Amino acid sequence: MAQLLDGAGKLGWILLKSVLRFVFMFFNNCVAIPSYCLYLLLLQPLRVWDSSAFWHIEGVMFKWLLAMVSSWGWIAGYTGEMLSAVHSRCFGSCPCVQRSICMLESVAKDY
Repeated sequence: MAQLLDGAGKLGWILLKSVLRFVFMFFNNCVAIPSYCLYLLLLQPLRVWDSSAFWHIEGVMFKWLLAMVSSWGWIAGYTGEMLSAVHSRCFGSCPCVQRSICMLESVAKDY
């Protein structure tokens, strides 16, 4: 009976963490993506006046957005080695997936 209660406690903790992680990701998306789009709209005059400054600012904001997405994997406990193993088994040599995984790994190293 004690093992059953111990297993139920572990399952309850895993379910609670999963729900909290989902709620965090949901609200994070509800705030981050619309604000990113709003900032891009507000910066459109800068795109006309100084295109290189606009693209630099947009690149920084996009890197922050990628960092937010990569933080979800970090919170879940995934590492770069795990992502590479999944990539090699599931996607083979798809260049678009390789590029996105390399971007996520470089963003994770910066933070």
